[in-house]
Amino acid sequence: DEAPSYIRLEFNGTNYTMSNSTTTLLAWYRNQTNLTYGNYTFKIYANDSYGNMNVTPSGWVFVNVTS
Repeated sequence: DEAPSYIRLEFNGTNYTMSNSTTTLLAWYRNQTNLTYGNYTFKIYANDSYGNMNVTPSGWVFVNVTS
């Protein structure tokens, strides 16, 4: 139940450091732009201030950018 100190997004095989909101430590985000049509996989890795790590199962999202 400790607030995260570091969260990393693995998005389609590439790692990104996520940013946290200045209003709450529980609102972490990553803006991903210029995505093309298709399926993308993701996984989240989180560490708390005591060094405890947790990871989500792999998930996926479908992006439809057709007009």
